[in-house]
Amino acid sequence: MTSADRALAAWQALNERQQQYLGVIYRADQDTEAAERGAWAAGGRSRPAAEWRWMPYGPVGNAGGATGPLQQLLAAKDLRDQGAGATFTTLEKAKLIITRSGPAVFADYHLDVQITAWGRQVARAGGVDPARALAPRRGMLSEGLWAMLVKVWVADDNGGHPVYYLSGAWERLTNRTPPFAEARNAESRFGYLLHLTEEGRQHYRDRWADYARSYAAIDAPHPDGAEVWPAQVDQGLAVLGERCAQLRGYITTAASGLEQLASLAEHVPAITLPPPTPAKEVPASARAGVIRRDRAAAACQRAIDRAAARYAAALEQAAGTYREALVAHQVEMEEPYRQACLHYVLAAAAVVQAVADGRDPIAALDDVDPASVTVWPWVPTPPVTGLVSVDSGLQSAYVRAGGKPARGRRKAVHSADLLREGAQLTGYAAVMAELVGGGQLGRLLLRKAP
Repeated sequence: MTSADRALAAWQALNERQQQYLGVIYRADQDTEAAERGAWAAGGRSRPAAEWRWMPYGPVGNAGGATGPLQQLLAAKDLRDQGAGATFTTLEKAKLIITRSGPAVFADYHLDVQITAWGRQVARAGGVDPARALAPRRGMLSEGLWAMLVKVWVADDNGGHPVYYLSGAWERLTNRTPPFAEARNAESRFGYLLHLTEEGRQHYRDRWADYARSYAAIDAPHPDGAEVWPAQVDQGLAVLGERCAQLRGYITTAASGLEQLASLAEHVPAITLPPPTPAKEVPASARAGVIRRDRAAAACQRAIDRAAARYAAALEQAAGTYREALVAHQVEMEEPYRQACLHYVLAAAAVVQAVADGRDPIAALDDVDPASVTVWPWVPTPPVTGLVSVDSGLQSAYVRAGGKPARGRRKAVHSADLLREGAQLTGYAAVMAELVGGGQLGRLLLRKAP
């Protein structure tokens, strides 16, 4: 069994929750790594990996108190609960992460987490990062330097790429032999404008295909100006996703209005006059006047109560009419929302499969009929690309969307069910849309070539 096979087996041995935790930790680790590279590219100093790979989880045992970065990331995905400790223990026993604890104020202790090299390999095998860069071939730039060279290429015909000062990574382009970029003084608030040298332009042309294969996450224009990926596919998928969000907003707005109506009666002010004065506390000479005052107060209270009852009745009648309108609006939006979610996920899956099969993605996007699906909830099986890490990631997204074998498929009758199932479906579609966005899947498929 190869190392890649062992990593994939380790990923499959985790349950869904453990996979999601490892995915969150992996992405946080990679974001931190990108930030460290960014500091170097900007001329700053990047810290040793032994420092920055430790990520603060946060204080443990401070219910309702402050939260740390990883706690916030997990909470954003509804994964932070009392079972977090057990999940961390499982991942640590599998040698996917390591943890350390320290003292904390107003908490039992502070926890830090670090993903191991094995943990990163397992996460990648599971499709968490399908566009992970390959090791550069001889004569190629690093991923970061290639991204910078692309920026200069794009800006070359528009006056050059502006930078405040030359240091760090930029000097790797300007001071190399031969230089790939040259700096010219800028007559503006920027210090320099970078342009590619002829050697830099030739390197871009000669190695563009190699870079597309190795650094699939970077969308670099074709050196001949040819269309690499039809932008209308990304635009079409974005429109479908926005339509889902818009219809979901209509339903949630109606639901919020119904909740406010339910508590409306609680906000009707109650007016109560002071109680009558006990007779024994009133002098005999003033008793007759006090009795008349109390009788008038009682009559006034009765009038107030009758007016309040009429107001409450009128309010309930108006609220009832509004409630009926909100319910009708909510029901009216549910079927369009179902159809929009189905359209989005069908289109995304069709585009992914078309790219994997070498077919026209525009035709695949247009040739989708959500009305052909007659059950709900329904999740299309994941497309197959032939790339292990990509297919593993699509399978995980499919499972998160509810795509498990189930009995008794039903049609959602409660808006809460519909919104939850719709969110799962659109999340699945968004994963596929991101995969093909900007032609990324096409670049990844280049890796299948020898």
